[in-house]
Amino acid sequence: MTTNAATGRPGLLKPMLTAHLFPKVDGLLLDCARSHPKTGRSKPSHPSGRYYPVVHCFMRALPFTYRNVSAVPGTTIRIRVSGDCGGEWYLYRQEKAWLLTESERGQHAAGITIPQEIAWRIFTKGIDRASASSQATITGDSVLALPVLGMVSIVSG
Repeated sequence: MTTNAATGRPGLLKPMLTAHLFPKVDGLLLDCARSHPKTGRSKPSHPSGRYYPVVHCFMRALPFTYRNVSAVPGTTIRIRVSGDCGGEWYLYRQEKAWLLTESERGQHAAGITIPQEIAWRIFTKGIDRASASSQATITGDSVLALPVLGMVSIVSG
């Protein structure tokens, strides 16, 4: 167990992330059919397993990532993580800021699809932008879609 130098408290975040949330870093990130440690169920209650909630949490960084990206109010960008454990999120441009939503609003201007195998690596600085870009699929305005590949949702020290 590590100790946080500033607080003197046990540093549980890193072991929790690597051991519990990301048990299969070398292949498919998570086994969606793995049994839940508390309930003993053979399949998770959420159809997309434990990976979806992690990616959903990572997506909360989208409005901050896009804070300096200009677009006409009413513009929508679709972000899709493909695969059984993926999902879709939308960024909607309001008058002065971007809003993260779970449904499309306004005028669809761009989309990006990221394979689930690399999504977590993009958002944790585990893959460079060029490598991620070569595996992602962009539709519409690439200037609006590409900032996703530079998003960082977890910063480690």
